[in-house]
Amino acid sequence: MLEQLLKKPMKVNELTETHGKEQSMVSHNLKLLLDWNLVYIKPQGKKSIYMLNKVIINPLFKIVENHAEKFGPTGGKCLINRK
Repeated sequence: MLEQLLKKPMKVNELTETHGKEQSMVSHNLKLLLDWNLVYIKPQGKKSIYMLNKVIINPLFKIVENHAEKFGPTGGKCLINRK
């Protein structure tokens, strides 16, 4: 979900469609991300748009990226794109 929200803010139903999971599971996971301040909600009428808290997320992603490049078996490259 974090990677999807990195691309653009999304509603719960969009995240549900993207991941093929039940809405209750997606909502439960979003609640955890909200509790950790990794995402926040922007109300839009009756809907809620979930957005990344980039102040928190960007440094975390950078740490993970650096670690993967230094210590990961693929040098930080995604296995899907690896040939």
